[in-house]
Amino acid sequence: MVVEARVMEFLDDLPSVPRVFGVFRQGQVCCMVQQFIGNTHNMSSTTLQTGRPSLSALKCMSMTLEVVIALNAIHQRGLLHNDVALRNILVHHNGTKYRAKLTDFGMACSQQYPRGNRQIKFASLDEGLQFHQDYPDVAPEKYLDGACDSVKGDVYSVGHVMKILALSIRSREMVDLREVSAAFDADDRLSLDCVINILKTIIENEKINPTCRGFNERLI
Repeated sequence: MVVEARVMEFLDDLPSVPRVFGVFRQGQVCCMVQQFIGNTHNMSSTTLQTGRPSLSALKCMSMTLEVVIALNAIHQRGLLHNDVALRNILVHHNGTKYRAKLTDFGMACSQQYPRGNRQIKFASLDEGLQFHQDYPDVAPEKYLDGACDSVKGDVYSVGHVMKILALSIRSREMVDLREVSAAFDADDRLSLDCVINILKTIIENEKINPTCRGFNERLI
């Protein structure tokens, strides 16, 4: 947890990363004190997996862009998140508007010294498909080839986030973007700079010609 706190401290100036104030020990338990992320009116916290507020399609797209920009900034500082998922994206409301905050840096590491992964030998195709269904945000090269954590692995994970949110608001453009950002072959995945530029274009088009619906229910 101390390492996680140090990583968050290093990313303290990024608007989509919670601020951390310190770490302390209470008995045998190590605790981290960080910025409260949630609804400041009722002091409740939700992730994009456990519950989502009623949001317009445009706001959903904007929050997706916030997460991708944050992840790109993390990569530019030489780090990998390694656990980008809906469960690790908190919905923050500051009394005026909703923002997305990327959390849980417990698996983060340096790009220079990436963590290795265990190759899994599946007994059957069905077993492999079941694993992919259970862990859809994990890049396939990690468990099929034992590949190390990488920028491309993070891109795959954020691509899965885009897919779920795109299906929620029925955005064909975002679904298509996910297909190329989370391609099965790591070499075919787009860079985050490219994803950001395409997302910005999708958002501008949605402003001019709204075609998607907002969401107010949990679809996963």
